[in-house]
Amino acid sequence: MSGAQIELRRFALLLGKGQDREQSYTYAVEQLTRLHAFIKKGRSYLTARSEDPELAPDYESTIDEWLGHAWQLAELKEYGLTESDVELLQLAFYSYDDQARQEFVDLGYWLDTAGGRIHKTVHYRPYKAAKLLREDDSFFDVARIPLLYKYPGELNTRVRYEEMTARPVIPADLAQVRVHAHRSFAEAIKSVKNQLKNPLSDKQPVLLLYAASLGVTESGQYVITDEAGGQLVLGSISSLPQSTLQLLPFLPPASLKGSSLLVMFEHVLDQGRLVAQPLSVITDEGITRLLY
Repeated sequence: MSGAQIELRRFALLLGKGQDREQSYTYAVEQLTRLHAFIKKGRSYLTARSEDPELAPDYESTIDEWLGHAWQLAELKEYGLTESDVELLQLAFYSYDDQARQEFVDLGYWLDTAGGRIHKTVHYRPYKAAKLLREDDSFFDVARIPLLYKYPGELNTRVRYEEMTARPVIPADLAQVRVHAHRSFAEAIKSVKNQLKNPLSDKQPVLLLYAASLGVTESGQYVITDEAGGQLVLGSISSLPQSTLQLLPFLPPASLKGSSLLVMFEHVLDQGRLVAQPLSVITDEGITRLLY
């Protein structure tokens, strides 16, 4: 089971990191909790499958993917996990080296301009074949997709497509970003926490937030404020390849009020707090990508 192998390798990498030992142990314990939940749910699921070989895959959760099942597009279509005539606007893109998977990963976050969901595209390039595989890249147009395939997931569903045409971004597309951005930080954080309660969920959910203002506190922390006065302090996430806070001072003044931010969340265990790192800042004038 490739999924189990990956998570065990991730646990070993955590213990082998040359950083603060207490911090390593904290995240290793979280990984053990994750493995325990995986074993418990995986064993129950596999037992049910062995008793009924005709049992359909669980297309409402990610357990099949955890167990190493590679969803085929025909399967996703069979279980109704498709959507027709979709337009996606890429808001962020970056690549990273996943040592536990022993693959390079190209990850893009996209807004469904009609439905408002933030989807993600994931392209894996195994070490052994990396030189033979084309890398994904940033995409600056609107992708017009006749048939979108959606994997089982939660806040950020993974999607794929076979056909796509491109058109230039127009002001109406950027206006849709503002329309679909979460206006209440409290409600957004609640949805993030609900996902993080599940040990097998994606631990770095991404949301689009509308910020009435973006500024700096007296202590030098960057903070965004929603329309009701609720505030969210921005920080840096260890799982991302780089920080983005150092780029915020270079934003044009128009980006500091009434802008939308694509933000990735992560629970920092050794500090016991939720951290949000901005990936992009979007205004009616365009998209400023902070991660590259």
